[in-house]
Amino acid sequence: MTQLKILIYDTNFVKGVPRVILIIKIKYWQKMGCKITIFCTKEGEEFYRTVLKNIDYITIDYYYKIRGPLSIPWEYTKVEYLALKNIIKIIGKFDVIYSQSSIIDFLFFPWILKFFDKKIKWFIMVDNIVPTPGKRPGPYLQKLIPYLAFLLGDIFLKRADGIFILTDPLKKHYGKLKMKNVTKTNDGYGIEIELFKGAIPDKTPRVNALFCGRLHIAKGIFDLVEVANIVTKSKPDFTMGILGNGDQYTKDQFLKKIKEYNLEKKFLHFGFIIDKRKGDIYRNCDFYISLSYDESFGHSILEALACNKIVIAYDLPVYHDVFSKYIKNGQLFLFKKQDYKAIANFILNLDIKNLHFNNNLNDYTWDNIVKNELESMIKSIG
Repeated sequence: MTQLKILIYDTNFVKGVPRVILIIKIKYWQKMGCKITIFCTKEGEEFYRTVLKNIDYITIDYYYKIRGPLSIPWEYTKVEYLALKNIIKIIGKFDVIYSQSSIIDFLFFPWILKFFDKKIKWFIMVDNIVPTPGKRPGPYLQKLIPYLAFLLGDIFLKRADGIFILTDPLKKHYGKLKMKNVTKTNDGYGIEIELFKGAIPDKTPRVNALFCGRLHIAKGIFDLVEVANIVTKSKPDFTMGILGNGDQYTKDQFLKKIKEYNLEKKFLHFGFIIDKRKGDIYRNCDFYISLSYDESFGHSILEALACNKIVIAYDLPVYHDVFSKYIKNGQLFLFKKQDYKAIANFILNLDIKNLHFNNNLNDYTWDNIVKNELESMIKSIG
């Protein structure tokens, strides 16, 4: 198999944002003989060195100073400027530049690079469609900026040599834009199955409900507090675990909301975990809850379903496309947005002991997806 020199573009790494999928891909590419270089900030390099071996780095000496949602665009702009100053180190050195998301700061540098490096191929995995501002909670400006960036990103993507997708909604989206470089590499996502195997240590925390994801208003984290407030009135020993992190402003507001209802002892904050401890916490909870207002898929939900957990979520159209079989077999329960009382009543009447599912972890591997992406990249190089 042709050895590819792949540059991973990840200058927007910040603590608390998962890179599990990318790490799985990098390890597979290395196993297949590819040479991997990661272009990232100093903060990103420090992280990747803890989970990967035999990686080269092009590093920007910068640490993000995100003080709230409105500071994010300015921080990303500064990093993009610093990235462009390193472009001479990249031109003519790599076969492929790979972006792991369609967020604008994953797209701008590769888009510029393609003007200067005619031979390099640009591939990107897209798993997200940003909805119009009216479909998400929060201040209008905070919703408008990412939406406009998403529309601009679709323009940049026209220069990409390959866009990898996994869901029919994304296929329809790019079909309307008449993009011809789109490849559906599988009929669904995968998970890092090794995290969810083996014995669960006795010290693993146990909670009734579990949420895993970015701490952001659009992820429904404040709705989780509303539900917990109702449930604990009838079930005082109820606990909810939070796996994930976010910007300091949102975390402060989240904790303020919890304290407002005197629920400090009901919420267990595990932080951002990517190793087996994460899988152990998943398997040790009673059920999984995600009250996100918008998703292009729902990767954390897939992890919970693979672990044979009941899942509670808002009724989003995408779930009917990607999780239809789980809705039919009674493992995924969907509720109207902000119907806190209905969700709380469901939790209070949930009989976990009499609910059993037989999903096999091996059916959720990333192997086929990663293999198909690599084959597409090799084919493009010739």
